[in-house]
Amino acid sequence: MDESLLVLLKSNQAPSDDVISTINSIITEPNAKLFSISAEIEKTRRRLEELESEKHAILKTLKPYHIILSPARRLPPDMLQEIFCRCLRIDQYPTMSAKDAPLLLTRVCRMWRDVAVSTPQLWTRLHIPWCEAHNTVQFKRRWNAMQRRFTAVEEWLHKSGDLPLSLSLHFAYTSCDSQMRESTDIARKLKSLESSSAERLLHLLVPFARRLKELDLSLPQDVFKEIDLLPKLVDLPILQTIRIRDMHSFNFFAASNLFNLPSLYRMTLTTACREWNPIPLATTSNLTELNLLHTPLSLEYAITVFENIRQLKHCSLTISEGHHHQQIQTWPMSISLPCLKTLHVRESMHTRTGSMTKFFNSIYAPNLTWVSHHRHPYFYPHVATNNIARRVQFEALDFIRRCNLKRLSFDQYTLDSSAFEDILRASPSIHHLDIGYPPGEAGFADRGGLQDLDDLDIVTPLIHSTKRQPEDISGIFLPNLAVFEAWCPNIITDESVLRFILSRLSPIPDNSISNLKMVRIYFLRSMQDDIAPRVLEHAKKLGLEFELDLSYNPMFVAPKRDPSSTSYGISEQDSINNSFYPYRACFPEFQV
Repeated sequence: MDESLLVLLKSNQAPSDDVISTINSIITEPNAKLFSISAEIEKTRRRLEELESEKHAILKTLKPYHIILSPARRLPPDMLQEIFCRCLRIDQYPTMSAKDAPLLLTRVCRMWRDVAVSTPQLWTRLHIPWCEAHNTVQFKRRWNAMQRRFTAVEEWLHKSGDLPLSLSLHFAYTSCDSQMRESTDIARKLKSLESSSAERLLHLLVPFARRLKELDLSLPQDVFKEIDLLPKLVDLPILQTIRIRDMHSFNFFAASNLFNLPSLYRMTLTTACREWNPIPLATTSNLTELNLLHTPLSLEYAITVFENIRQLKHCSLTISEGHHHQQIQTWPMSISLPCLKTLHVRESMHTRTGSMTKFFNSIYAPNLTWVSHHRHPYFYPHVATNNIARRVQFEALDFIRRCNLKRLSFDQYTLDSSAFEDILRASPSIHHLDIGYPPGEAGFADRGGLQDLDDLDIVTPLIHSTKRQPEDISGIFLPNLAVFEAWCPNIITDESVLRFILSRLSPIPDNSISNLKMVRIYFLRSMQDDIAPRVLEHAKKLGLEFELDLSYNPMFVAPKRDPSSTSYGISEQDSINNSFYPYRACFPEFQV
C-alpha cells in the first residue's frame, strides 16, 4: 500500500477525488476475483447439499439391508444366552421391571424374547416386594396390583426350569392415615387381606420350595410365620443361605423352622434388640458364614456362638453389654476356630473395660486373614462428645499380633496417637488397611459433634523416609501395604496425603517395601490442593499401576421410592448383603 494511503488509515481525513480514483482502480481486479470465488463457493455449496441429499437417500435405501445383515441377528442362541446372563446384575436381585434385565431382554424382538424365555439361568433370582395400603383410596389399587404381581412371580419361577432359586421377599411398611386408624373394620379387613396375601405367597412358593437355595426375608411377624411353614409343607434340601431382617418379634426366631435345616451354611439376622438369643445354636453347627453385625449380642452369648459353631469361615458380630448383664466369671482358655478367615466385630459404647481384650484373647484362629474391629459410638447418639474417652490401648492388639493378617479394618475416633502406632507396629504383614467408617455405615453422613474426635493424624506415621537405607525397614510401619482406605480424616491435609503416597511409590531395589497399588480417601471438607495429577504422573514415570480416588464432601441421600414399586427394598437389601464385607463394593479385587 502506498505511504500516502497509510497516512489516511491513521486519521479520519476525507480522501480526495484523485485518491478515490486511485483506490477504485486498485480494487477493481480483486473485487472481480472475490465475486468469482464467491460464486464458486455457492456452486460448491449447492453441489454439497445435492450430494448430502443423495447420501441420505442411499442410506435410507440401505438401512433395511443393514438391519438384515446385522451381526446381532447372526449370533447363535447359545452365545445370546451367555450375553443375556451377563446382563444381570450380580450385586442385587433382579426386579419385575421392564426397564431391567431379564424382562427388558424380552421386549427387543421376538427372537430375543424366545431366547430369553428359554434360558432358565435368567429367571433363578427375583426380588418380590409387596406392601400394605396407605389409605382407603390406595388400598384397592395396591391390592389388585399385588395379585397381578403374584401371578407374574409364578410365571417367572416356571421359566427357571429345574435350577436352584434365590428369592428376596420384602414387605413395605407404610403409615396409615387417620381415617384408617379410626376405622377398626377397615383395619381388620386390611389385616385379613394381608394375611391372605401371605398365604397365597406361601402356596405359590410350595411347588418351587425344593429348589430354594437362598432366601432374603424382610417381613412382619404374621407374614414370616406363614413363610416359616415351608419346611413343614415340603422339604428344603438345598437351602443354604437365609437372611432375615426388620423383624419386630425377636423371640420367634428360636422356634423358627427355617433354622432347623441341615443344609443351612450362611445366615444373616438384622434386628435392633439387645435382649434375646437370636438363633438355636444346637441346630446351626454347620454354619460357615454368620452375620449378626446388625443384631447386638451380649458378650457371653457371642462366646457361646463361637463355642458351638466351630466351622465358621466368616463371622460378623456386634457386642453390646448393658449394666444389667452379668460379668463373665470364667473365661474360656481358648476357643479354636480353625476355619475362620474373616472376623468383623463392632463394639458398642457399653462394653466393660478389658472385657473385649479377654474376648479376643480367648480366640485361636490360625487361618484368620482379615480382622475388622470398630467401636461404634453412633449406637448411642445421646452420649455427649466429651464423654467419649480416648483409648490408650486397642482391645484386639494382642490378638492381631498372634495372627498373620492380610487386611485390617478399624476406626480411629477413640484412639490416641500412641495406640494407633501400636496397631500399625503389631501387624507388619498387612497389605490392605481400612481406617474409619465406610460410606453407608451408620453415622457416617451425620456425625454431628463427633467431628471433634477426628484429630488423629493417620497418614504421617505411614510416610516412608527416603533418607533411610533400603535394607533398614525396622522403623517402617506396614512395609507390605498395597491398599489404603480412609474415611472422614478431616485434619489430614492434601499435602500430607501427597507425601505419603509419593513416599510409598519410590522404587526399592531389594523390594523390602511394597509399592502402593490403590488409595481411596473420603474427606468431610473441601479440596485444598488437586494432588491427583502429580501422583498419577509420578506413578506413570515409575511404570507402576496405581489407582487414586479422593472424594471431598461426600453426601449420602437415600432416594425416595414408591412402596408398590417392583424394586422397593433393593437398596436396603444391598446394605445387608454387603455388611459381611463392608468394603466389598469398593475394592472387590483386593478381597482376602
